[in-house]
Amino acid sequence: MKHIESLTFLGIAKHLTTNVPPCCIVKIEMSKLIIRLAHRSLVYASKRASFYDCNTLLKSSSTSNNVLMMVLYSQEIKSPQEASNSTMESAKQQNVSDMRKPYRSKDDVFDFDDLVSKEPYEQFQAWFEEAQKHDGIFEANAMALATATKDGTPSVRMVLMKGIDKQGIVFYTNFLSRKAQELAENPKCSLMFYWEPLKKMVRIEGSVERVSEAESTTYFHSRPRTSQISACVSLQSSLVQSRQALEEKYEELLNKYSDDNVPIPKPDYWGGFRVVPHRFEFWQGQTNRLHDRIVFRLPRDGETIDPEITHKGTDGWVYERLMP
Repeated sequence: MKHIESLTFLGIAKHLTTNVPPCCIVKIEMSKLIIRLAHRSLVYASKRASFYDCNTLLKSSSTSNNVLMMVLYSQEIKSPQEASNSTMESAKQQNVSDMRKPYRSKDDVFDFDDLVSKEPYEQFQAWFEEAQKHDGIFEANAMALATATKDGTPSVRMVLMKGIDKQGIVFYTNFLSRKAQELAENPKCSLMFYWEPLKKMVRIEGSVERVSEAESTTYFHSRPRTSQISACVSLQSSLVQSRQALEEKYEELLNKYSDDNVPIPKPDYWGGFRVVPHRFEFWQGQTNRLHDRIVFRLPRDGETIDPEITHKGTDGWVYERLMP
């Protein structure tokens, strides 16, 4: 039988007895429930708890006007291992839904007046340069590439942007890979850059075309020789017996091209794609979830433009604001 001893808010205490397992200490502070384990330095925020063996915490806990301490007692005492397993399982179940981080102050917004250009490439370049300068961003050119098969089965992976101009965004890959095979049968794709420390994201939609063989060859030979050899070794996305088999092939080619003056021929199955965008979305996160979203897009043929909502940009682009 459970017994509750509380400083105040008995109504809350009675409610919690139906949700909180026995023999734990619950501390309510500023409308959040914080459960502290006596036998480990773990703090867990949740609306429910399943922690055990916490009796000694009361001795070291202090209270204030906005803090409620409740002690739930029971004859049911679990072993430390059982308690630990129960605690971690509960944390796994609860923590994800409670994970929230502040983004920006309410005055730090992204609006039309903050655009550096009325076309998307210069706006992208401004955000990309900001990301490059940020010490907390390791690879500002890392982007998620989403592709789909002809029947619509999607897949996504991270790749690196290796070029951008007003013709499009370039990346390189193995033409035997899943992404290349999917792009061959369905050239539509989407890119996404997310710079978490800046709370900024850019989504790009378009279609791909292959870059020229000359452009691919030039870039291939600009890579480190070890990367060139890896490109020759890998028939990307095909099955391989073991990592050892890969390393043996790698060492074989490394020895074959040990003379740095001998160029490594680019494989025919390796080259670049250019994503030609028709839509950019610039997103900036806000703590209150009223996120800022500004879209640049190429208007559809014959589309009637509402100047109150859709604004004319440059180079044939229009821009609009979306609800979060």
